[in-house]
Amino acid sequence: MPATLIRVEKPNNITQPELSWTRVIFESRGKRIQIRLTPWQVNDGFADKYHVGDTGVLTYAGGRMYKWKPPTPEAPMVDARHRTVFISYAHEWAEDAEYLAQYFQQAGLNVWFDKTQIRTGDRLTDKIKEAIQRSTFFMPLLSPEYWTSEWCIQEFELAANAGVKIMPVKVSAGELVMPPHIRRLYREQLGEPVFLDMRGRNPVAKLRDLAQQMVS
Repeated sequence: MPATLIRVEKPNNITQPELSWTRVIFESRGKRIQIRLTPWQVNDGFADKYHVGDTGVLTYAGGRMYKWKPPTPEAPMVDARHRTVFISYAHEWAEDAEYLAQYFQQAGLNVWFDKTQIRTGDRLTDKIKEAIQRSTFFMPLLSPEYWTSEWCIQEFELAANAGVKIMPVKVSAGELVMPPHIRRLYREQLGEPVFLDMRGRNPVAKLRDLAQQMVS
């Protein structure tokens, strides 16, 4: 998320380096974010390289900074709020969808998430069509139920045909059986079927990397 460095607090007592720490405070959208630098970030001279008033894109979680990217003439700062993730899911996986929506919102992305799951007939509403077509990323939550839902299939087809970047996340342990025409669309967008597996090892680290990819 875009953030401004507003304070650097260095330790007063350095007689015990292993116990010392440096804290930096950022401000983003009116919210203050306190980050405790890791020893590696301290040794790398973060507090000396950057100064109060510097702006950049901050990626953090749990009071830990994972990435700080100041703008350059070649790579000006992009406000992640202008990047929208459309989360598409079968209703059986609503809790996972809500968790991911909150996660990516905290990462600074704008998330389109139909929590109400209101469906009118068996066709996509104009509102949903427009939301998909305007999205930067389309995130289908892959499960056996996803590929048996006509609604989900229509959303996927619309995103693929509109050229929206597809970022699939597998949320179930079941086997994924895609309809043949969807498999063709999938390969046109992604090559061979690939996805981030939420049921695999260390999913939080994978989500963090995915969030960094989308905001950078």
